[in-house]
Amino acid sequence: MIAAAIILIVVVGAVYFVFYSTSHASSPNSATTTTIPSQQYILALAFAHWRAIGEKNVTLLMSQYSTGYEAAWFFINESSIGPTNGRYDCNIPRGPNNCSYFPSNAWETLFNGTGRWSYTVCEPNVTNGLAGRVVVQAIVYYFLADRNETLRVPYEMDFQFFNGTWAVWKDWFGLEQNQATVSQGIESIACTR
Repeated sequence: MIAAAIILIVVVGAVYFVFYSTSHASSPNSATTTTIPSQQYILALAFAHWRAIGEKNVTLLMSQYSTGYEAAWFFINESSIGPTNGRYDCNIPRGPNNCSYFPSNAWETLFNGTGRWSYTVCEPNVTNGLAGRVVVQAIVYYFLADRNETLRVPYEMDFQFFNGTWAVWKDWFGLEQNQATVSQGIESIACTR
């Protein structure tokens, strides 16, 4: 009787172990199966995102978002350019449509309101975020030639591993407590590009 109880415990334990490890291995967001990529890899993704913005390529920009994409925010301090400050996300793909524009429309509004521009990226920084996500922060300067203005943007991107790939999950064009600012003239900024 004791031997049968021990065998039953071993069998139940083995079944539990197999079920537990299989269910965790199949989850695309599981921290046990997702390795945080190198900083160089994530920085390459971030620079590709900034390049798409610099080229004003909405199609390429939108393709860089995760299919589990959550949100984009634009915080531009006291400026007539771009979308009005706020959240532009509609919580795609599962949200209640609680915003004024879809993200592509918000990006198009910004691009249409700024004319020709060039850009440079300063102080890019990669840190590990919560739940296996990776956060990239930088200061991005956009030089608005047609307006003779410089737009300084504290920029933050949150990357996640979703459906087998790393992509942008959330991004902030200016931060709520550290908004993007516009200054007159084209500033001379020398940073990594």
